[in-house]
Amino acid sequence: MAIKLRKGFNPAAMKGFIVAIQKRPKTVQTIAEEVGVQDTTVRVWLELFRAPVPGQPRLIYIADWRKTAQTWTPMYMWGNEDDVPKPRPLTMAEHCRNYRRRKSLLIERKTDNESLGYLPR
Repeated sequence: MAIKLRKGFNPAAMKGFIVAIQKRPKTVQTIAEEVGVQDTTVRVWLELFRAPVPGQPRLIYIADWRKTAQTWTPMYMWGNEDDVPKPRPLTMAEHCRNYRRRKSLLIERKTDNESLGYLPR
């Protein structure tokens, strides 16, 4: 199957993309910044290289997941390995436990500040 490239294809940027993900796992945004292309272009290239081709190994895999804000972001790397599974979401009990822990730390910090003579505003 021949790969149809869009008009304005930049082979130097593609080479930079391949070199960038061979060093260590990276997110789409970090790859785009390093290579100097748009996020959309990186996503197209990732889809192209991750697509299964009969009789040939995959060229890119998900090496890790990074927590960003409220979601998990995949980190890609060059190679033919199995993808690391996406971490499971937190249960409601785990959310509540984390919330109570953060709240108690805030209260402790507040009382520590008051004992040191700092007054809340």
